[in-house]
Amino acid sequence: MQPNSGWQTNQQHPSENEPENHHTGEWSGIRPEQRAYNQNNGSPPFPDGFGGGWQVLTPVQAAKYQLKKAIKRLLPAMLIFLVAEYGSLYAITYLIDLVLSQRIMLAMSGAIQFPQGTYYGMRYGLYNLLTSYLPVVIGELIAILYLFGITRIPLKKLFCRPRIPIHSTRPDAPPAKAGQITGWILFAALAGIGFSMIGQLLAMVELNFLYTINFPFYTPSFSTDGYHIIDTVLINLYVCVLGPILEEVIFRGFLLKGLQRFGVSFAAVFTAILFTIYHMNLVQLFVPLIMGLFLAQLTIRTGSLIPAICCHILNNSFATLTDLIMPTSDVWSWVFLIVECAVFIGILAIFWVFYGREFSPILKWRHPVLKLSAQVGAALTTWPSIVLIVIYVGTIISSSLLTMIGY
Repeated sequence: MQPNSGWQTNQQHPSENEPENHHTGEWSGIRPEQRAYNQNNGSPPFPDGFGGGWQVLTPVQAAKYQLKKAIKRLLPAMLIFLVAEYGSLYAITYLIDLVLSQRIMLAMSGAIQFPQGTYYGMRYGLYNLLTSYLPVVIGELIAILYLFGITRIPLKKLFCRPRIPIHSTRPDAPPAKAGQITGWILFAALAGIGFSMIGQLLAMVELNFLYTINFPFYTPSFSTDGYHIIDTVLINLYVCVLGPILEEVIFRGFLLKGLQRFGVSFAAVFTAILFTIYHMNLVQLFVPLIMGLFLAQLTIRTGSLIPAICCHILNNSFATLTDLIMPTSDVWSWVFLIVECAVFIGILAIFWVFYGREFSPILKWRHPVLKLSAQVGAALTTWPSIVLIVIYVGTIISSSLLTMIGY
């Protein structure tokens, strides 16, 4: 299906040897020499790899070959992130234990007792900040450096001025003013919380099912109760500001831009799947998936990471604030949940009435050769995807076993 307007393909990151075509909307995933060969012969030539000759691939085989090649170059960033995160975690934990070794020995011998809520006298909030959040930041920064080296997409292209659908699309129409852009981004961010509410409702159904079958799933805790004010502020700065920025640069920045030449629908769906796997637990399953799809569409439509970052920051900030003000009573907590779902899903409905036609064509724009299911299947059968899925499943199983034994 051809896109209805130029912006859906203009935002695609062009292939290595082919410039973007801003007028025809022509798909840029096939290089010019391959497209010319396709027109004459039906498939491009590729090195055989066995006999030293050439084998002729069908357009479908050629498209899968190019897609898998791109995934094998981009997706190791996720594995590098995990290695850097856990490597820095063990290094930081070792250094802390080394510094506190004398205190640990005294505590084990019973010569001294440290206050409850501390790690051998070290504030537990600070310990959690250094061992839980700092390794994630290190891993994300190293993954960003790897992706920048692979894609060479400049940051100024990711953080360019957003193009928003609030005025006439005529070529001579004046550009949107800063106030209009800010207002539209805020509207879109509030609609994004509506998508998050839908994900939370689906998560409640999922968790109720897991409770019913007595599955011991792990629930991540972001509580800062009892922490020092400095530790609480630093943790919330990561959760609400720094984390969303780094995650958007990785997923809706380099990964989305690097995969758009294979079709924006595939890029949006696959990066949403990766964003879900990134959270490594069953509790955060539907919210990252649904939010990932919306944030990808927001980035593709506006051509900038800024709206997605603002939406991500607002969503995490609202979730953090909700945890602080949520009533302790079961009845009032349900009332609070119903009210917030009604408000934000209502905002989402209004947003979609006005701007849904600007977003719906994104997921309808398909690859001219491969179906979306074939693209996702090809991407998930590459070695980095298989390794990542094995780690994801292994993490869920191990965390569930630890939860079952009460660790």
